[in-house]
Amino acid sequence: YGPAQCEVNRNHGDPIWAADQAFRMKYGIREVARRNGMVATFMAKPFNLVSGCSMHLHVSLWKDGKPVFAPVDGSESETARWAIGGMMNHLAGITLPGAPTVNSYRRFEAGSFAPTTATWGRDNRTCAIRSLIESPSSTRVELRTGASDANPYWAIAGMLAAVCAGIENKSDPGEYMTGNLYETGVPLPTTLVDSV
Repeated sequence: YGPAQCEVNRNHGDPIWAADQAFRMKYGIREVARRNGMVATFMAKPFNLVSGCSMHLHVSLWKDGKPVFAPVDGSESETARWAIGGMMNHLAGITLPGAPTVNSYRRFEAGSFAPTTATWGRDNRTCAIRSLIESPSSTRVELRTGASDANPYWAIAGMLAAVCAGIENKSDPGEYMTGNLYETGVPLPTTLVDSV
């Protein structure tokens, strides 16, 4: 959706390992570009009139080799709902480590594939938190507020802290929302100052 914009999907695994891989990938891409007389940027919104660059984070939990987020009767498991509830409760706070620069907030505009409100839905790319109900082993929850200029360690840590708080407190996220959610719900911070 933007000049030379690419989507890169990292393998899942341990959170620290995933952050290490994201960090190394950025370093490697920049170095390959430099050696070829080009510049690779991970700015969240390098161009005004095209989509920005994100760092969506997916989370699933496993216990004793079994997926805890596995769907129950075609819906989110109780634990997955609590995780979503924690993310919803702390969304304003976890937006900051995922969107750490002034430029990060230029992504948050309607129609940009970046969320503008604190909402959650099922396989909905207009919400901040997206529940993906698939096979038991691939069902997961996606946090869509992160920008490509985020430090992956801080972004992952913020998301996991919210997930843990939600599970510990058995936080109810409310009903999932449908349709175009750019104008529905509490607005996300629109500037770095608002987020801080």
